Amino acid sequence: MNASATAARGGRAVFLGAAFAFALTMIGTTMPTPLYPIYQQTFGFSQLTITIIFAVYAAGVMAALLLTGRWSDQLGRRPMLLAGVLISAASDLVFWHARGSAPSCSHGCCQASPPASSPAPPRSR
Repeated sequence: MNASATAARGGRAVFLGAAFAFALTMIGTTMPTPLYPIYQQTFGFSQLTITIIFAVYAAGVMAALLLTGRWSDQLGRRPMLLAGVLISAASDLVFWHARGSAPSCSHGCCQASPPASSPAPPRSR
């Protein structure tokens, strides 16, 4: 196998890995929104409970930005991306098995951290 074929496979694998990480993170953050009315009927959530679940996500994003925003500069882009994907996958499992408002809130809080702590483009100095 020649070097250009090996490089093409490596580039394809990197692209597929990045696409998977992006899809997992973005689907996890948007997946619950259309399901909340169904959860409201199934579990008897009040309108206030649904509002609190959305507010927990927003508060989680702000907290994650404040706490982990610079970690990708300090720890590196790849470790932060891997941590974000793992947290996102774990959060999706929590949401999948949620049977009440507490797991839904914890999902919102966990889903807030991967996008907030994901690597940002390098800053010019």
